[in-house]
Amino acid sequence: MESVQLEHENVTEFVLVTLRDRVEEGRRFSNEEKDPIDFERIERGAV
Repeated sequence: MESVQLEHENVTEFVLVTLRDRVEEGRRFSNEEKDPIDFERIERGAV
């Protein structure tokens, strides 16, 4: 039973990390729409 609990915690953590990454990706996409020039500079590492 303990391994099932551990597996459940790992899945929960994976979901949370995935959601967080999606949110950050969404924010980045939103920022790109507002200011595409700055976003391109950041992508190239010019900033």
